[in-house]
Amino acid sequence: MRTILPTAFFLIFLAPLSLLGGSEEKGKIVLETSVSNSSPYVGQNIELTYSLLFSATAPTIVDLNQPLHQGLWAKEKKEDRMMPSMPVTRGEQQYRRAVIKTMQLVPLQTGKLSVTGYRVLCTIPEEISLDRDPLNHDSLIVTAPAAVLDIQPLPLPAPPSFSGAVGRVEIERTTSRDSIKENQTAVITTIISGNGNIRTMREPSLLYPETLGLLTSETTRGDTLSIRQEVMAKKAGSVTIPSVKITYFDPEQNTYATAASSPFVLTILPAASPAGSFPETMHRDSLDGYQNRTMVPFQIIGAGLVVLTILIVISTLLKPWFTGLKKARALQKESHSPAASFADSVTTTGEIRRSLYEELEKFITPHPRAMTCQKLSEALSKAGMTEETLKELLSLLDALDMADFSPGKKNTNETEQLRKRAEKLTLQLRCFQPSR
Repeated sequence: MRTILPTAFFLIFLAPLSLLGGSEEKGKIVLETSVSNSSPYVGQNIELTYSLLFSATAPTIVDLNQPLHQGLWAKEKKEDRMMPSMPVTRGEQQYRRAVIKTMQLVPLQTGKLSVTGYRVLCTIPEEISLDRDPLNHDSLIVTAPAAVLDIQPLPLPAPPSFSGAVGRVEIERTTSRDSIKENQTAVITTIISGNGNIRTMREPSLLYPETLGLLTSETTRGDTLSIRQEVMAKKAGSVTIPSVKITYFDPEQNTYATAASSPFVLTILPAASPAGSFPETMHRDSLDGYQNRTMVPFQIIGAGLVVLTILIVISTLLKPWFTGLKKARALQKESHSPAASFADSVTTTGEIRRSLYEELEKFITPHPRAMTCQKLSEALSKAGMTEETLKELLSLLDALDMADFSPGKKNTNETEQLRKRAEKLTLQLRCFQPSR
């Protein structure tokens, strides 16, 4: 049986209620809150589940309030609108149970924390017909019980190399090509997986030998952390791509451990010989014959050298003028750049966040700093901000929270990447014209 429940293991909490104004035949509705671990370590990934129990007709439901989770990083898992229901027993009461919301939680601090405030509106039609809309609805508001968590600190002392990852971690590093020529590129991909806090852990530092130059780096987070980097070969020879190591805390074994990728060798071949060059093994007589067949009349060569000399003299004389003009234009462009002051003054995650909110305060009132992500999103959407810009803003604020509150030392490279994202976003915000 599949039950339609539209929506916008475990320690169990129950909130049994009967329908307001309904008859006993319509049954009871119960909202359960369950967590996979009620005493996790700080930084440990856990799962929160809200389930609806009903004993008669399946209700339609609408979210009224999202859960409040102070001190916890949270992300909702999207559920299928056609949610399967299963028979369960609570005490002597028979129900059908359907999961209506699942969230990933990662504690960012120790102590007692709670998830509260989740409410849904349940509606049951008096009559159900395939030919017309339901009539004479009975409805009620159900509030989920609070999920109370006792967050444990990580054991001390933590190793100096501890990355902030909590939960088992695995690393795999691969290359798109086993061999390349000088000045050619290859893509090296690093994938971190496991049951740890992949979404909030810090990126590892990835180093390369001097014979390889890093061109681009792209990071994707989800159930895995994927880092895709394009490198260029500078010098021929065999290059060993070193192992990447991550020290993490294993909650099941209650100990720190290290995961490492396997090193591999990338072969760099010499670049192809330039067109017109001669192999060293070419016989001298053959070389003389080749030169004789390709000989250009001396007069043409002499004229070409004269023209080339004149061009070199002219370019030498004009080079200072072109250089000064180029610098003047660059300075003019920099002085009019709306992000110039941002780049000079913002260096920490706190300053990045403050700078973003100062831009938002120009067209959002009252104070956007006091708004939840949902309220801020609604206000900016109403002001006419594009979905792409809004998505980047919320993602950046979330990343800044993770950088500030995740366990482990702060990564300078990660802060610099956040600053660059904020600088680009600031340009978009300063060009944004809110609708009135």
